[in-house]
Amino acid sequence: MPIVVDATMHLNSAAVKKMVNAKTRRALARAGGYTRAIAKRSIKKASSASAPGQPPRSHRGLLKNFIFYSYDPSTKSVIVGPEKVVRPGLTAGTPKTLEYGGTAPGEDHRPPKLGQTGVIKIIKRENKWTDTRRNRRGAYGSTICRFGKTYTVRYALLRTDAMVRMATLNEKEIFGDGRTGSIAARPYMRPAFGETLKKLSDFFSG
Repeated sequence: MPIVVDATMHLNSAAVKKMVNAKTRRALARAGGYTRAIAKRSIKKASSASAPGQPPRSHRGLLKNFIFYSYDPSTKSVIVGPEKVVRPGLTAGTPKTLEYGGTAPGEDHRPPKLGQTGVIKIIKRENKWTDTRRNRRGAYGSTICRFGKTYTVRYALLRTDAMVRMATLNEKEIFGDGRTGSIAARPYMRPAFGETLKKLSDFFSG
């Protein structure tokens, strides 16, 4: 039974087809194994998120442990990538979202109300992750990290309806709408595939 994968890479380019011979299956299997090993090695174990553009980090090992490869004799190609699994902490579609970017479930963030403290201004937006688990407050504002982005913001006591509306818009941008949030791409299969292409001729000549 073929493995159902997400964020897949297919080694079936024109260059590969020209090199097809009796060793095709063995060579492509080696290429698939090599791609899988590089992808797994790029995913480091850590409790915090990686920066956008860098491979994702492993919190529980679910993504890292479910990357496989499979040779398809009908097309003389190999498919390599993460199996499409649903496990606690890894929802369906997560592997593809990490590879290419997209949306993820948002936080259950309650809208600010009159008399409460809210984000009255977003001072700076950065497409990076600051490695901190808590919001940091300083003389020039606070740092909030969500969905792989870092926001420098200013909090204020919401004294008017206009301030509440402004804080609501700012916090919706940062925390999502309670249903979805934006995730920047953290490719791990494409870089591994690129490294495999550099050694492709070696797999056929070995």
